[in-house]
Amino acid sequence: MGAAPSFTVVMAAYRTAPTIGSAVASVLRQTRPDLELIVVDDGSGDDTVAAAWAAAGGDVRMRVLERPHEGAAAARAAGIAAGSAPFVSLVDSDDLWMPRYLELMGGALEADGDAGMAYCDAWWLDEETRRIRRASAMSFMDPPDPPPASADAMFRELLARNFVYNSVTLRRSVIDAVGPPDRRLRSMIDWEWWLRVAAAGHRAVRVPGNLALYRLRPASMTADPVRSARGRRDLWRLLADEYDLPGDVRAELRRRVARFEAELAVQEGRRPVVAALRAGRAHAGRAKRAVLDRRIWYEEAPREVADAFPDLRAV
Repeated sequence: MGAAPSFTVVMAAYRTAPTIGSAVASVLRQTRPDLELIVVDDGSGDDTVAAAWAAAGGDVRMRVLERPHEGAAAARAAGIAAGSAPFVSLVDSDDLWMPRYLELMGGALEADGDAGMAYCDAWWLDEETRRIRRASAMSFMDPPDPPPASADAMFRELLARNFVYNSVTLRRSVIDAVGPPDRRLRSMIDWEWWLRVAAAGHRAVRVPGNLALYRLRPASMTADPVRSARGRRDLWRLLADEYDLPGDVRAELRRRVARFEAELAVQEGRRPVVAALRAGRAHAGRAKRAVLDRRIWYEEAPREVADAFPDLRAV
């Protein structure tokens, strides 16, 4: 029997048969091989599981859990519980890791024994053109630089916006202390988890560079404003009701809940109008992108991306 793994990698999957193979391959090709990969199929009902097994090619480090559809939070919690390694890493089944992701994230936590979580940024890969965006995946969220030095500072920065890319690595001891992702939430799941980790007093360390590829899909460019407003309302309500917070912070969160309630009352009454406006913006956006194309996208993939993924059309 081989040595015990240092990393439990959890990949929740729901109907991602076209992309999960390359995601699995990117995990199994890590420069840190001391991992167990747990793919949690969230009741896909398509070829997702078969594609994952095909990509693994018999690599015994991968296991598959097949479950009824309960959502991403429940799937991730099941994968975390099924593993045993001291570090837990998350990766989406339509994203990719750069080869040194585990080496650098694990190294950062091993070098900083007080940090409970490591996070990074990612390249932005366009699903249709397979080009790489010049701006990183989290740049639009203006990540604080330097990163927050304390758990309290991290919590307060996160209250303003979620600047943490979803592929993080946490100590299992931290998850044991704060609990897994909250299955009551249907969106903003990661954001709430990062806030909970910081609220419990666990610092985070930011690893420089882009250590993953975030796949920008057409569906992700037409976000439903009603769903987004509901998600934020539910997040702020949960924090205000259940977190141990200073009075001024709790009051501000309740004001946010009221604002999103008011926004939802307007948005839900004009769904057809919102859909038409989104369609118009998408059309105008295509024309604008054609003009700004070279300023937005690399004409050729950056060297480190090309070295890791020589054929981006194959991923």
